[in-house]
Amino acid sequence: MHSVMLRVSTRCRDTLRELATQTGESMQSMVDEAVELYRRRRFLEDVNAAYTPLRQNTETWAAVERERSEWDVALGDGLPEKQARVRSEHGSRERKKKTQTPRPR
Repeated sequence: MHSVMLRVSTRCRDTLRELATQTGESMQSMVDEAVELYRRRRFLEDVNAAYTPLRQNTETWAAVERERSEWDVALGDGLPEKQARVRSEHGSRERKKKTQTPRPR
């Protein structure tokens, strides 16, 4: 992985150093995580801002809600209700397979 020098305030550096000592994580990994969390927050803020005009128009917002309710039937993937509930509570089958420990033979 490539790295570059980044100037931060003394306060920021001291905070990172203190957190690194407490958590055992590197300062670089904490900065990476913080930037990713900030990127995600900004994304969601932008999505919410884009929905604002839709919410202000009751007719348009009703159409959005109708479309969402039409897609709700796809959540179970055609599985009987009990299986669909279990699948949604425990994640996909692929993820379950990866996390299971092998049984001794």
